[in-house]
Amino acid sequence: MVLAVVPDLLWHYTTLDSLEKILGSRSIRATHAGHLNDPREFHLVFDAYDDALRLAWPDRVADLSTFHNRRDPLYRLTPFAVSLSENQDNLLLWRSYADSLTGVALGIRAAGLTQLKTSRDDYGVKLHQVSYDQDKTLLAGQSWALETIGAVTRNDAKHDAVRAELPAGYPAPKAFGRRLEEDHIVADHFVGLAEIAATFKTSGWRQEEEWRLLVQTTRPLWDAAYEDAADTFENAWTKRPDGIPFVTLEVPAWEDLLPAVVVGPHGNAEGVQALLERLGLSASVSQSPTLVRAPSKPSHSHAAGDDV
Repeated sequence: MVLAVVPDLLWHYTTLDSLEKILGSRSIRATHAGHLNDPREFHLVFDAYDDALRLAWPDRVADLSTFHNRRDPLYRLTPFAVSLSENQDNLLLWRSYADSLTGVALGIRAAGLTQLKTSRDDYGVKLHQVSYDQDKTLLAGQSWALETIGAVTRNDAKHDAVRAELPAGYPAPKAFGRRLEEDHIVADHFVGLAEIAATFKTSGWRQEEEWRLLVQTTRPLWDAAYEDAADTFENAWTKRPDGIPFVTLEVPAWEDLLPAVVVGPHGNAEGVQALLERLGLSASVSQSPTLVRAPSKPSHSHAAGDDV
């Protein structure tokens, strides 16, 4: 397996309005990955996982599927993400995320990203490169399915060994304990699988060259505190006015993390430079070299029947 080489800088595309909020508040938001731009992405690995279980373990998959659907819907498992790119001048990203070419790309030191914290000590933060490879997607789901099968099978063997040692005539232990342990094993696997699932997208998004800083908010599903709060878990998330949940990552010192800012093709580099100086930041500011013709207003309206 070839490990990805993490670039020195990763670029976060955003609007001018968000830029001031991000730098002024010394924080950056991670958005619930279920609300990102590819509605299928989080399901790709889970679908491969489910298909592999059905194929390799048909006699047990019904129980696992029941557990999955009952205990924790995908939405609650989904981590939160800060989207970043290897590319500091990507026309697709300028158009999509930087207010139609007028926003900025923040060049953030990758080495410092995983040091960011939320207000919760039990929230894990990890940096992942996004994969657009269909074969790797299938392999990830299949590998996790085999891990689940192996862990549950080892647990079965442990219980069978205990039962074999019982004296003749001794009442057999009830199946409840075994099933409860099995639920714990599968629950932990779902949490790990959810993190991996958020790093795969379909090939149509390959141009984004994306990396993600993932914030995993899910505690072990069998944790007593989690069980007590299960019905209100989603209500505890902070949400934007449009209802999309987010978590806030605190940035102690942007001056240490932000050496460079690129301004979009139609942006105001002087205005961005003035904002940084007002906030006491010395990041270099440059304008995107990509030339994009500004849309022009038509000189007249075509009347009915005119040639267009």
